[in-house]
Amino acid sequence: MNVKGVEEELAVWKRQQQRPESHLKKRIGHLQDAINLKMPKLYHAAATQCVKMTAEAIMYGIDMSNQLIVKEIRSFSLEEADQKAVDMFRRYRRMALAEGIGTGAGGFVAGAMDFPLFLSLKLKALFDVAHLYGFSTATLHDRFFILLLFQFSYGNRAHRLDVLKEVETYIQFGTINETNWKQLQLQYRDTIDIPKTLQLLPVVGAVFGGTANYYLFTKLEENTIQLCRMRWLAEFKRAALEKG
Repeated sequence: MNVKGVEEELAVWKRQQQRPESHLKKRIGHLQDAINLKMPKLYHAAATQCVKMTAEAIMYGIDMSNQLIVKEIRSFSLEEADQKAVDMFRRYRRMALAEGIGTGAGGFVAGAMDFPLFLSLKLKALFDVAHLYGFSTATLHDRFFILLLFQFSYGNRAHRLDVLKEVETYIQFGTINETNWKQLQLQYRDTIDIPKTLQLLPVVGAVFGGTANYYLFTKLEENTIQLCRMRWLAEFKRAALEKG
């Protein structure tokens, strides 16, 4: 494995995260912030609790099934893990595309069911990919990394940079912070709001639903693989130092 080459790739990816957002994204962000401020506090409390309960239930259920199936986490080289992760995301992206088309074609009621289904699919993918890189998901502390992977891909630039710092702290020191569920649901909702609203439209909803799911999964794949590579490399170097 070319450690220097991987570090250079990660450095380029990190610099890309520092780039300012486009003017259009900033305008959309300001509009969504204005809408959020006008929403009743009761709405935010209910939405936050919904996201928290859904995510926790899905993560617990996924973890239990994975621990039964994956009795021991296999150890792959970084190159092998990268390729297997790409292949796995390809399969999940196809499932997300089919799910988006199906719920989009079903109208408003089916479109409303898309939230837990799509969230479940993404978290399941994150668990499976984490296992490919040799990361355990057996404890709540382990699963915090899964939540960080999820949060990083769904939020604005400032939020992503904050999450990146949390990832680096977790990798270096194993330190975790209490999850800000309100911020998580706001960032997640603002990211998927427009494409998922279009999914509810009659006739064309299937097209928007499938396209949105495919795009959002592609975004999740790129960021997840880079963050997993970052952790894998740190643990590889730490193990090498311990061996002397």
